[in-house]
Amino acid sequence: MLNEKNMIETIPKILDSLAKYSWGILVVCIFILFLPDDIARKIGIIEIRTSYQGYWWILFVFSGAIWLGAIYSKCSNLIANMYAKSKTNRENFAKLEKKKQIIINRLYSLNDAERKWLAYCLINSVQTLYAVQTNSTANSLLNKGIVQGGSGSIMSLPFTLTDFIWEYVLLHREDFLPPEVENNPTAIRELERFNERLTSIY
Repeated sequence: MLNEKNMIETIPKILDSLAKYSWGILVVCIFILFLPDDIARKIGIIEIRTSYQGYWWILFVFSGAIWLGAIYSKCSNLIANMYAKSKTNRENFAKLEKKKQIIINRLYSLNDAERKWLAYCLINSVQTLYAVQTNSTANSLLNKGIVQGGSGSIMSLPFTLTDFIWEYVLLHREDFLPPEVENNPTAIRELERFNERLTSIY
């Protein structure tokens, strides 16, 4: 004896099975009910149609309803899945944008060495600098999500500004490379010395 839970689980399976075969039954009903009389008489189904016409119409309506219901259900599920996927994509995008904004905010609380890193990149139009594996500035920027590390010699590993950070600092160039630095030979030489120290263990 089926309990309420089993019935709830069984009914959808029964309907699904009916839906699988309803289109075939519908085609048979259409064939028998709407085939011209002369053709039906020639192939010998005219008596089947006339004797059981009422039953054929009931079967036609029933199978048609099941078939249309199955199509509606599939379309509804498809739309629901598309909406759920779209919602998930929007949520993931919002999370990513929030994460990016957090990293961007960190740009305005960098220490002097980290700001020199950005300034050197901007003044030389390079997105990647090389540093020893243990360099504190490189690792600090890495931990903050501002640069990403690459493979290479531990004495000269590439550290690349992430694309969205690079695009941001290019758009806000003066925030990270003020004109008084860019046009100051002494400041530029200091940036060059800073870059040289990145690959030094001393």
